[in-house]
Amino acid sequence: MTVRAASPIGEPSAGAIREALAAVVASLAEAPRPDHPGDLALLSLLAEHVRRAGREAGEAALAAADGLPPLEDAIALLAEADIGFALHRGFTEVAWVAAHLWKGLPDLDELLRPVDEALRSLLDHPWEGPFDLAFGLAGLGVYALERWPGTAAAALLEGVVRQIDALAEPSGGWRALRTRPDQVDLYGVEPPLRDLFAAEGYFELGMAHGVAGPVAVLARAVLAGAGGARARRLLGDLASWLAEAALPAGAELAFPGRLSRDLSAAELHRRASWCKGDPGVALSLLAAGRALGREDLRRLGLGAARRAAVRPPEAAGIADACLCHGALGLGHVFRRLHRASGDPVLGEAGTRWTREALAMRQPGRGTGGFLARFHREDGTTYEAQDTSFLTGGVGIGLGLAAAVSSADPSWDALLLASVGGPQ
Repeated sequence: MTVRAASPIGEPSAGAIREALAAVVASLAEAPRPDHPGDLALLSLLAEHVRRAGREAGEAALAAADGLPPLEDAIALLAEADIGFALHRGFTEVAWVAAHLWKGLPDLDELLRPVDEALRSLLDHPWEGPFDLAFGLAGLGVYALERWPGTAAAALLEGVVRQIDALAEPSGGWRALRTRPDQVDLYGVEPPLRDLFAAEGYFELGMAHGVAGPVAVLARAVLAGAGGARARRLLGDLASWLAEAALPAGAELAFPGRLSRDLSAAELHRRASWCKGDPGVALSLLAAGRALGREDLRRLGLGAARRAAVRPPEAAGIADACLCHGALGLGHVFRRLHRASGDPVLGEAGTRWTREALAMRQPGRGTGGFLARFHREDGTTYEAQDTSFLTGGVGIGLGLAAAVSSADPSWDALLLASVGGPQ
């Protein structure tokens, strides 16, 4: 007898998830083909993970996935494109999708050789760009981990670890990674923090742009046996700094969003999200605790996750359904945290936030009924159609497929969301 694994979301809403997934995939298939190679590649990633979900995704979603472009189209477009190296929206994004979907093909190394050589060349010189996951060094580490094991992956991971090590600066007894004044994002920062951050930079904690991203990358490198003693020592420093930045137990949030260079001033990030909030930091600490065998980091990560899980929706600052900072991303992160811990509170939060995402759907609008919400400089918001991975339809489709399927959502390595099974 074949025993079918239970759907992570449960039967009551599985039909609604399949309906939404089919609508999203069909909307993306019917839309004009994007002219960015990364966007094309991510459409092929969605198609493949819908197929891996199989019947759990529903016949309508499977049929619509056949209308999404193959990865070969993105690679052909990449040869003509002039884009940067970033994991998100750069040529590394296309290369990551190729490494993910075509793992094991005999000519994969040859296909990706130009990318590997370009990244090694970047890593051979003093690093002047950001250190973060979305646009910087940590993102290159995510690509190298997808290529692991292999000579190219080892060389890239060694370069990433070396460059992060060179950027880490003493802070509070450990070391941390500072966002320099020429790289700061001051949107929404109130004075006097705005002037302070502009002059000295700041320490950001979150997964997308802060210290949590490199911590999660280094944890995976250590677990893979890459990077040697330097990676382990660097991980210990950065993870310990992150742990010491935690807010008191009675505070509403587990971690601040950003800290001043001297650690005396903090900006709170009140939105529960993967990108900048407590859930992303919790993922990072769990990964570090596992890699270093440190129960203190694991406990701190789980505590932060539980605090985020019990916050009422109206206090979480969630305005749309996207992966980056929306309801579906939050649902996915909590399911991953539940898988890592077995904590039922986190599993319930994953279900609840997925249902919140479905409640945001407006059939006939946006991408399969989902609209993205953006902020203007004056603080007002507006809704718009968005088909991207982090803030739009491709990511929503992948999140829906993961919610309704028992297949491994390995695409979320792009988010550093998986921290393994119960620890």
